[in-house]
Amino acid sequence: MSDLVTAKTLAEEYGVRRETILRWAREGLIPSLRISRGVTRFDPGEVRRVLTEAGQMATAIQDR
Repeated sequence: MSDLVTAKTLAEEYGVRRETILRWAREGLIPSLRISRGVTRFDPGEVRRVLTEAGQMATAIQDR
């Protein structure tokens, strides 16, 4: 496991708003660790893996 990061850090990495990262986590689209109320952290390697897999799946569907 790599170091955990905040939603803000992930948002900057992916070029989206912090709120988008938190929504993705709430919707179960990316893995997250809720530390306490209002405190959520992310493993950037796991998030990258999930997003990569989702992108590959979307590409496969489009290729049909």
